[in-house]
Amino acid sequence: MRKYIGALSLVLLLGCQREAATLNTEHLTVYENGIQSDEEQPTMYKANSVEEALKALPFTLTVPDDLPEAYGSFSEPLISDFNDPEDQKDIGISITASTNDRNEKTLSLFSSDFELVDFNHLIKQAEEVKLSGGDTVYYSPSAFPDEAFQTSSIYWMKEGVLHELSHTGHGDSPEQIKELLLDLVTQMQEGGESE
Repeated sequence: MRKYIGALSLVLLLGCQREAATLNTEHLTVYENGIQSDEEQPTMYKANSVEEALKALPFTLTVPDDLPEAYGSFSEPLISDFNDPEDQKDIGISITASTNDRNEKTLSLFSSDFELVDFNHLIKQAEEVKLSGGDTVYYSPSAFPDEAFQTSSIYWMKEGVLHELSHTGHGDSPEQIKELLLDLVTQMQEGGESE
């Protein structure tokens, strides 16, 4: 009898763990983007807050909460269910924070529990950076560092989740952008706002 109860408990535990690995859409609303395509599109969801979006994810994501004042905070979470839009697996989330000045700049964080793009291809031309906690990230500077408008990114994989933190905009030097992105990634690695 004890073996039966033990086996039943194990099956229930594994079943609950498997269930926890899917997107929880209970507090999300389907986002209709209006793009017409013959190809199957991901199902996209909006959340009322970043906190609500983080709770819905099938993976843990820590969001940096100490952004430069001009950016405010991350907002406008958009969650996408890729590949099989009905299975609530292969999930990606995108959140942004922007300045409202004449040199508008945007910080974008995208994370997914699968490789939407080949990670090795992403980092092929990137600079490997070791963080103080020992984690390795890959910095990809703007392709046109002498231009006023710049786009730079940092990529990394952690616990099977692919992350990209990007900065786009005018007015900052490549060194300032790299320092900002590395600071934000360090916050994510060390704690920040987590769900």
